[in-house]
Amino acid sequence: WSLRRSTRPGKKVPDGVTYILTSAFLRLVHTISEDGVSIKLTVNTDQTLVIYAAGASETYAPIGSKQVEVVGKDEKRGFTVVVGISMGGDVLPFQAVYAGTTSRSLPTPDAPDYQEATKTLKFRFESGGANHWSTLSTMQSYVQHILVPYFELHREDHRQTCIWQIDCWSVHRSEEFRHWMYTTYPWIRIHYVPANCTGL
Repeated sequence: WSLRRSTRPGKKVPDGVTYILTSAFLRLVHTISEDGVSIKLTVNTDQTLVIYAAGASETYAPIGSKQVEVVGKDEKRGFTVVVGISMGGDVLPFQAVYAGTTSRSLPTPDAPDYQEATKTLKFRFESGGANHWSTLSTMQSYVQHILVPYFELHREDHRQTCIWQIDCWSVHRSEEFRHWMYTTYPWIRIHYVPANCTGL
């Protein structure tokens, strides 16, 4: 036996990655230039998993093992934090998505610093249903309660175009979400970060 790291297939960088990234960059530049979008009206949003108790990435396995599994590596217990920042450096309030269908899965109002988080910092705690991933409803809530109020605070008039850069998560690319964004907030232009290109 020897100490081994857990194994998992890596994400493959897409063919033509230079062309893909250049195209994404030029689309972004075109929107900024043509619509006169300021740096405060360009927001990038991403999601990250916050794990309650992180497991180890190493364990003991027979020498020569090709596949090594570690307890707790795949079955993570945690919640998702949705984080946004503008090109001007403004950090938007966080949204935390927890597994569960009721408010019992969320932090309680008497939890330490809950009032500061929700009242002062404007954080939002959402139930994600069966798991802690962002869903259509939690993304709509993020747009309505965090993204739009930020844009409205910095827009000079109601015709001003804003840019929202997000990743290629299935919910973000869904026809239902894109249609809702287009009909509800046509002044917000979505730009997608090309898939599997963020680690370059």
